[in-house]
Amino acid sequence: MAEALQSAYSNMGADMLNEVKDYITQGDGAQWDRLPKGIVALHVTHSNLNRRMIEIRFDLHMKIGDLKDKLHKHCGTPGFSQKLILKDGGQAIAHLDDDSKMLGYYSAESGMEIHVIDTDPFSMSRGGGLEDESLIQKYRMTDEDYDQRKGTVREHIRTQKALDPNWKPPKPNMINGNPWQKAPAQSDEVYVCHKSLIHVLCV
Repeated sequence: MAEALQSAYSNMGADMLNEVKDYITQGDGAQWDRLPKGIVALHVTHSNLNRRMIEIRFDLHMKIGDLKDKLHKHCGTPGFSQKLILKDGGQAIAHLDDDSKMLGYYSAESGMEIHVIDTDPFSMSRGGGLEDESLIQKYRMTDEDYDQRKGTVREHIRTQKALDPNWKPPKPNMINGNPWQKAPAQSDEVYVCHKSLIHVLCV
């Protein structure tokens, strides 16, 4: 009895898995049917980039020279430094090496891939130049430079402590009601936000 139930549960699990698989893959091969006539969705890869650009739309009537201009905006490689290979299922089927011919001349279809080879030996994309964030030189301000800046929180605290050595910034739980407190001045009105320690001068 127990073995029969276990077998039934196993078969049920397999049936459910097949149903889920069928549901997920039912649109395979038809995802591009709604594209306008003459438009194809191609994946784009690049010799110096790890990322894969998915389903970029191209007009089959556009010339390869114009295609390179569009790819320049996506991958950063100028057209004169691009060598293009059309692939289907990972296999190269055509070299798009004639800038005067249209994309449709090479029988491109949705789901295929255009691989961009960057021929520039000094390209910014080489060595992770456009993807590796660790190569980016980040700006770091020294304490001395920050001390000289005006309108900073540090300057505000320094000013308040010069007026009252015992002054301390208010804690969030010390604020009750409206965090904007109106403090009248002689000629102007100053609104102080205790929470962010920002002064707004209303003339």
